[in-house]
Amino acid sequence: AGAPDPEALLLSLRALEGALWRVARVCLPIMFERAEGQGALCDYSMFYNRLRQFIGGWELAYEGVEHGPFGGGRTVRLAGPSGAMSALLPTVDAFLGIGMSHKALHTLLTDFEAYMPTEHSRFIRAVRDHRPKLRAYLVGLLHAQDKSQPPLPLPQQQQQQQQLPDAAAAAVRATPTDGCEADADALVSTYNECINRVLDFRWRHFQ
Repeated sequence: AGAPDPEALLLSLRALEGALWRVARVCLPIMFERAEGQGALCDYSMFYNRLRQFIGGWELAYEGVEHGPFGGGRTVRLAGPSGAMSALLPTVDAFLGIGMSHKALHTLLTDFEAYMPTEHSRFIRAVRDHRPKLRAYLVGLLHAQDKSQPPLPLPQQQQQQQQLPDAAAAAVRATPTDGCEADADALVSTYNECINRVLDFRWRHFQ
């Protein structure tokens, strides 16, 4: 695959950052919103003694099953329901190149991928394996920016462009010496904002 179009990529990253902001700062608070004096929306005893048992998952062994993954009296660990079984956030992680440094969390999310529809988990792997990697592409832009020469003064740019055919003049305008520094900075800044929004969502979700 070829390198992404910087302008289209910037628009996509800005849209992603805005969507993540709405999820973390608008949707999550609505989930926990309650009237003053209303107290807990779910009785603590009900949650911890009855509901949490299913959310936490369990182990079981099927009796009378001889074949397949549940056969032969094998004990199977079944995870409880979780939003992590949705492909949405794992796809964002894969697109942005976010990895899980916490080993237990990494294992948990990897296990949850097995619960997704096959097409969903296959899509996540395709995004994760795509080349060039987004972060590597942005790092390359920054390196190219550092090596580029300062732009010519505007009168000299105009003089050069007047002496070139239209296509060549357009190529001059598109070189890293004319405006691409701002593009690279904007891309990197927006990418970092997306990373921050994912972190913001996870912290608020885990609280």
